[in-house]
Amino acid sequence: MPTKDFQSAIVGELERQAAFSPEDAIEPHAMRQSLGILMTPFDAAVSDLTDRGMVGSVMGALYLKQ
Repeated sequence: MPTKDFQSAIVGELERQAAFSPEDAIEPHAMRQSLGILMTPFDAAVSDLTDRGMVGSVMGALYLKQ
């Protein structure tokens, strides 16, 4: 699965779980397992989403920035 597909899956999962603020952030390990994405491509996709300001991280947990 290409990186863009991983990014779409991650954003979709954050939306599905209503992780729109740091208080609602989701642990990445659980999300990665539920999406079935290996660690390296998952980390690369999250890194790109974070760099572009789409995803935030608080104490290692992820949330969708609006």
